Amino acid sequence: MTVNTGWPPKPPMTKQRLAGSYRQRRINPMRIRVFAIIITVLLSLSYAHANELRVAAASDLRWVMPQLVAEFSQQNQLTSGQVQVIYGSSGRLFGQIQNGAPFHIFFAADESFPVALVAGGGAEGNVFVYAQGGLALWSRRQAWDSELEAGADLLRSRGRIAIANPQHAPYGRLAFAWLQSLAEWPQLESRLVYAESAAQAAHFVRSGSAEVGVLAKALTEHEEMQHGHIRQLPEAPKVQQAMVITRAGADNELAHLFYAFIASDQGQAIFAQAGFYPSKEQE
Repeated sequence: MTVNTGWPPKPPMTKQRLAGSYRQRRINPMRIRVFAIIITVLLSLSYAHANELRVAAASDLRWVMPQLVAEFSQQNQLTSGQVQVIYGSSGRLFGQIQNGAPFHIFFAADESFPVALVAGGGAEGNVFVYAQGGLALWSRRQAWDSELEAGADLLRSRGRIAIANPQHAPYGRLAFAWLQSLAEWPQLESRLVYAESAAQAAHFVRSGSAEVGVLAKALTEHEEMQHGHIRQLPEAPKVQQAMVITRAGADNELAHLFYAFIASDQGQAIFAQAGFYPSKEQE
């Protein structure tokens, strides 16, 4: 083992050595500029991130949400991509937000999921019912007979009947409850097939995997669906669709601005044009 005895002593620091040491420690101006550029870029990225709005939206909003985002972006002079929307079943989106998905605002197809999110600490502020949703029958081949009751008319169809999964899709629960209320339910039950969401139920019909879809009325209003046959079901129950700002969006200015826009007369008019019924607050 080597022991440092401090011997021999180090030679004294000369002027030349002091100057060399200073040159070694002097910060290179180029490094300063590079460091400043890096800081500027990081701050810019942070600012851009803070000025993004991430929206979790129920799949029945697939046609109306782009219209809402476009109008909102124009009013607030936002660039393309500042508002990002992810669609899915309300239950799936609710689970993702609970598990930390960084959505700023949650548009569900009912009230229960936003209310539960607030109760669990995953959202802040008020739950707002932005629209009421109804049901409609849609088929590419089946022509409907308005002289018949809806249940009898549905029984005339052949093949599978697609609905969203009632376990995590509000429109699935709505469709299932309506079907169960029909006198024809015993003959219809075995024909059901379950999709991940209301939008996927429509896809089942488009692809031929099902003959009929019991869908969100708003989905059938889009021009893409006009190639099939639609029977609206005004007598069926309706669902109160609600939104809430999440905990991740509590300090996001765009989330609060978008919330206010949806609640405004202009936002409500866009929902009405897209086939939604006015919320009870708006009636």
